[in-house]
Amino acid sequence: MGLLVHTVVPNSPAAAAGIHAGDIVLRVDNVAMRTTSDWTRHLRAMRGSVLSLVVLRDKHEQTIVLVPNDKHRSALRDEPLGSEPATVQESQLDPDHTALW
Repeated sequence: MGLLVHTVVPNSPAAAAGIHAGDIVLRVDNVAMRTTSDWTRHLRAMRGSVLSLVVLRDKHEQTIVLVPNDKHRSALRDEPLGSEPATVQESQLDPDHTALW
């Protein structure tokens, strides 16, 4: 289980760190990310801090370090690992999607 990254805003902290649409965020600072609520709660608690993310990309785990800010946002949602990532533009997001960065 993890959080699927749907979009990454160009020139955002996520883009600079190397996050890609289709990545699955498994853990942040060794805390499992199972729901968008997990992400939101952790992000608020660690606002402005360096975050260590473990993402699944092409069936391999990778560790990525970044400092999020309040300016840029990208979309994510809860997804089972076997799901195919969809291409979603931010203007098409439903309210149940949550901002990643």
